[in-house]
Amino acid sequence: MDLNKICTDNEDPMLISEVRCSHGLLLPLKTSWSDNNPGRRFWSCPYYGARKCNFFRWRDGLIDERSKFIIPKLVKKIKEMDKQLMSKVKTVKKKKEMAHCNDSEIVEMMENSIVMDLEGEYALSMKKKKDNP
Repeated sequence: MDLNKICTDNEDPMLISEVRCSHGLLLPLKTSWSDNNPGRRFWSCPYYGARKCNFFRWRDGLIDERSKFIIPKLVKKIKEMDKQLMSKVKTVKKKKEMAHCNDSEIVEMMENSIVMDLEGEYALSMKKKKDNP
């Protein structure tokens, strides 16, 4: 999920303005996800710091303390929900796949799944034994 796209205000006149650095490069509007500036947008030259270009400009004002606390939690929640959604989509796909199979094919898929789980558990237990003799 691209949080930069979600956080874009399409009516912001600064989105259509051209911002260029001293190198003449057209700079994309970026979004900071740091603890101190979560969701705060900015422009910076790709050579900022490394090649002594000092072009850096914030698009947004300072973030208040409450937002600094809430935004990272919301971002984490969105990522968790996205992960849950992907898991549910995967489950639905498997169920649809199984709906088109006959009983023997379903049994075979389940057996293969069980075997893969057992192999994974065995490999994990062997690794633990190796790490803790």
